[in-house]
Amino acid sequence: MKKGNHKHSYFLHKMVQFFYCLSMAFTLELILSIAVIILIAIRYNAVTLGQHVLFWIPIFLTVLLIWIVILNYKNLEFSLPNSLLSALLILKNTNFKMRLFESILSIFIIPIILTTLIIRLLSNYSVPTQEMPIIVEVVFTICFIISLLIYSESTKDEFKRLTRQFVIWFLIFLGFMILTLYQINTYIIEGQMQENMINISIAILGLVLTMVTIIDKARLLYGAIYEKRKDTIIKEIDKEVEKYSIDKFKKILISKYEKISDTFIIIRKDWNSGKKIKVIRIMFIAFLPMIFLAIIFKTEDRINNIMETIVLFLSSNWFRIFKDDKELGTKVLGLLIISGMLIKCIYDLIRNFNKYKVYNNMVYICRILGLLMFMFIILATIFSNIYATIFKYAVILIFVIILILLLLITIIEKIWQKRNKKNNRVNQEEG
Repeated sequence: MKKGNHKHSYFLHKMVQFFYCLSMAFTLELILSIAVIILIAIRYNAVTLGQHVLFWIPIFLTVLLIWIVILNYKNLEFSLPNSLLSALLILKNTNFKMRLFESILSIFIIPIILTTLIIRLLSNYSVPTQEMPIIVEVVFTICFIISLLIYSESTKDEFKRLTRQFVIWFLIFLGFMILTLYQINTYIIEGQMQENMINISIAILGLVLTMVTIIDKARLLYGAIYEKRKDTIIKEIDKEVEKYSIDKFKKILISKYEKISDTFIIIRKDWNSGKKIKVIRIMFIAFLPMIFLAIIFKTEDRINNIMETIVLFLSSNWFRIFKDDKELGTKVLGLLIISGMLIKCIYDLIRNFNKYKVYNNMVYICRILGLLMFMFIILATIFSNIYATIFKYAVILIFVIILILLLLITIIEKIWQKRNKKNNRVNQEEG
């Protein structure tokens, strides 16, 4: 939206941002509500749908977003939609998914391999069996820290270094948040909240400090990407702004209003011509979603009981297949989910193989191999003896192949970047 110096323009600009905050909050609320329901269903074998989920989450999110707008009320150039759009496009230009996959391999899988090699070396010496678990923990911690430092600091390219640092801190934050929530949940179940308030406060403080570090890394990465790919990002922003400008929104509203007006004219003609049953049927279908929501709110307790019964029925019957072995049932469920993702990736690769470039096909192959690796890791924990050993060696082999592919992808990416720079230089000279 074009901004002006007049008071009405300033007021309208802020009102658009407030409505944007509301729309964002209610959109995110749908995703968060589903996530909350699934987590409650998994953890407590119960489902709670109600007004507190449907209304408090968007209100909370709206307050947070509007707070950002209020903090920048004097800045006429600030636009929350534009800022979030810029952040989204910059995240898109970082190839975040690939960096995330690469980071997981580098800071988790490599320490496991290094730890395994060191423990195999130590097994040649007479190490007491009772001390081995402590030694494994210490060795893994040291290997993890070394891998973390090498991966995040040993890259000369500033852009790649900042990207890796941001992704690493993002993963650390996620892991730390899961551990904190698990710890708090354990204290709640065991009724030890009062006794462990200091531990909980320290864990939450650590979570906040980690978030501050992520924000700092994100700010540095934002600046680096914007400087490096400024022209591309500005073009993409202009394209999106043209597609979703306020003027286009006004045209859509006017066209919708004209369609609604025409619809009411047709309905009135049908009613006057004696087609009353047809009009009533159309109005009933139009108001059916509102009727459905009203029924949900009126029968909230019954719906909760029905959904809880369904969840308990499905979970009990699923675990009954594995003779109430919940660990095995959970692992098999994980295998089925990964298998679905694997089939989807293979289908996308086959369907788009000729459309994609070599680089994109190799990225898809890496994803497929990564999913296979996770499948074999789970299978190694399910089976024993020779089968577990086979799956473990398969994991190592796949990991080596992925590393080779990542190296090739990096080389191809650099070649294409040099080629693009050369082509741009030639075009500029010709122009």
